[in-house]
Amino acid sequence: MRLGERWLDEQRGLRWVVWGSLIFMPSLAYLLVTFVVSEPGSGWWDGIRFAAYGAFIGAVLGLTGWIRLLISRLLRIRRQ
Repeated sequence: MRLGERWLDEQRGLRWVVWGSLIFMPSLAYLLVTFVVSEPGSGWWDGIRFAAYGAFIGAVLGLTGWIRLLISRLLRIRRQ
């Protein structure tokens, strides 16, 4: 299996989407709880930077996975 085929494998694309959502959703939930419920200056605000990093990394992983899935499906349709 060549590198291009392995990179465009649908299983790997799905795995990237799952990992991205597993990272993104808790980070997003933390950010929402911090902005909606907590008071300014409380300890919740100390973790905002790491939650934002986690949300960004999760979004990038998820979007990369969706792009991999899209390209692999388009290539499979073209081969048929």
